Amino acid sequence: YLDEIIKYTSSPLRFLERNFATDKTGERTHTRSSWYSIRCNKEIKKRDHINVHITTGCELHPVVAIDVLSEKGKDNLIFRKHIKNIKKEFTIDISTGDGAYLSRENCSAVEEVGGKPRFHLKKGITKKPKGHPAWKHMLTYAEENPKVYDEEYHLRSNVECTNSAKKRKFGDTVYCKKDIAKEQESHLTWCCYNFTVLSRAYYELGIQPSEW
Repeated sequence: YLDEIIKYTSSPLRFLERNFATDKTGERTHTRSSWYSIRCNKEIKKRDHINVHITTGCELHPVVAIDVLSEKGKDNLIFRKHIKNIKKEFTIDISTGDGAYLSRENCSAVEEVGGKPRFHLKKGITKKPKGHPAWKHMLTYAEENPKVYDEEYHLRSNVECTNSAKKRKFGDTVYCKKDIAKEQESHLTWCCYNFTVLSRAYYELGIQPSEW
């Protein structure tokens, strides 16, 4: 149901949003994990966090895909899942992300839906496609058009704006104690954030509720 709310609140902007950015952010909880450190010879406690993976549009910053997880990892699997789901409602021109999403499989996933992958390029990478021509296409374009590539990559800044806006409006802390409840509470606040984006679209662009 929460995924459907995200879809319901972002799809009215499908004719506006064509560029997308993906990132992971952390949210604080009120639970702590503890373990015994042999090196320090004492018990250590650390506040737990949940990981929120979001993909946002780069114009009005709606969240178009989201995964909230208590555990870490799965960044690239989630990225490809988001691309697949976004394509059902939106046209993808550019999909961008930081170095965590730099992989041949991710480049292929974006190119397969008609988009251009734009990731932070690390030093020492090679153009060898290893079965993924999209990887070589991206690196060749970056080499031949470095300034344009940087401009397209830095669309990623929009997802940082989204994270900041949501946390300023609805906070960055969840209060539930069980993992599933934590994930649902965080997911709900992102749904609320999307309604604020729709409110902005109503006043700035004249998108009426009847068009939803």
